[in-house]
Amino acid sequence: MKTTYIAALVSLTVLGSKPAIEAQGQGPCALLTTAEVQQVFPGSKPGKLERKNEKDGILSCTWDYPTGILSIVADVGETPESTKEEAEGWTPTFVDPLRNDAARHVRYEKLPGVGDEAIAIVERQDKTKGFSQDAAILVVRRGKRQVSALSSTLGSRERAEALRVLAELGKAIAKRLG
Repeated sequence: MKTTYIAALVSLTVLGSKPAIEAQGQGPCALLTTAEVQQVFPGSKPGKLERKNEKDGILSCTWDYPTGILSIVADVGETPESTKEEAEGWTPTFVDPLRNDAARHVRYEKLPGVGDEAIAIVERQDKTKGFSQDAAILVVRRGKRQVSALSSTLGSRERAEALRVLAELGKAIAKRLG
């Protein structure tokens, strides 16, 4: 599920069965608590469920905070790709489309202890590498469910800190995917 909507500051994609997402009660808003979001993005408001793309099998939840947004997007109709393929699919959100070599500079890092498997990308804006904006991306899988997280504001932090935050969010989400 790659759409231009995802170019927003932060997005998460949940891939799984529609009944599992609906069973959450609040849809993708149930995957993180407001307190968990506020720990990472102070001043966050409670998540708001959005159904504007529901006819396409997509539900989303958005938390607003002073410097941006955090969104969780649940795509209940697709079969999950591998975590690496999914992460690669998100790179167009921050690489320069006119730079054919930009994707080769992207660093993919496995995060142990996050779901069954997790891959993270943290890159700062760097025109020489073809990165048009900061990016922090997490793809975590637990069982047959997979979550993708994107944050351009988190990507501006130190790499180690951004990876720690992605792992923290990933663990919180993964425990609710089971």
